[in-house]
Amino acid sequence: MPGLTEELAFRGVLLALLDRTFTERVRVLGADVGRGTVSSSLVFGLCHGLRVGPDLHVAL
Repeated sequence: MPGLTEELAFRGVLLALLDRTFTERVRVLGADVGRGTVSSSLVFGLCHGLRVGPDLHVAL
């Protein structure tokens, strides 16, 4: 099942750790969410949006 480990890492471990660290809630599109949710979403997006080449060149 592709992506299962990725889901466990981002939606399980990382989200849980960030939610425990950042307890303040924010309103996003009318919904109250924890800062951990926003943070893990940004990290997820960066991991999928950035490409790092063999020479450590970063590209979008």
